[in-house]
Amino acid sequence: MTTTTRRAILAGAAALPALAIPAVAASADAELIELGRQLVPAITRNLEMEVRWNTECGKIHAAAEARVPRSDDPSNWAKTEAWLAAFKDESERAPESHRVAEAKLSAAAQTFDDLCKRILTLRPETLAGLGTLALATAAMLNTTGVYDHEPHEREVDEEYATALVEAVTRLAGVAIPFDTAV
Repeated sequence: MTTTTRRAILAGAAALPALAIPAVAASADAELIELGRQLVPAITRNLEMEVRWNTECGKIHAAAEARVPRSDDPSNWAKTEAWLAAFKDESERAPESHRVAEAKLSAAAQTFDDLCKRILTLRPETLAGLGTLALATAAMLNTTGVYDHEPHEREVDEEYATALVEAVTRLAGVAIPFDTAV
C-alpha cells in the first residue's frame, strides 16, 4: 500500500510544467466563460428588441388613448373598461411591424433567458467564471427594473445585491453592457 504524503504531492506538483495548473484552472470554467461571451450580445439584442417593442406598444397606447382617454381614477371602472376595449381593438388592428417586433422580442428574450438559466446551473471555479455568473445576475436584475432607480433609492436587498454584482464583475474584468447607475 502506498501512502501519499504532502511532501510527495508537492514534489509531484513541482515537476509539472509551469503552465499546467493555470491551464487546468482556465478550463475549469470554459463552458461558463463561453456562455458569458454569448450572453453579452444576447443582452444587447434583448434590450434593442425591448426598445422596438415599446415603440410599437406606444403607438397602440396612443391610438387607444385618442379614442378613449385613460382614467387614473380607480373608482371609474366603466372608463377603464372602455379604454381596455379600445386597447384590445387597436392591438388586433396593429400593423405587421407590431407582430414582427413582438416575435423578435420573444426570440431575443428566450435566448437571453436560456443562457442565464444555464449559467445559473454551473458553479464557477475561477474569478472569470464568477464574473460570468455575476453578469447573468446583473442582467436578470435589470429585467426587474432595479437599475431604473438611483442606488440610494433601491430597496435594501436590491442595494446589497447590485453592489455585490457590480463589485464581482469589476474584479473579474467583466463589463455590464447596460447602465447600472441612473
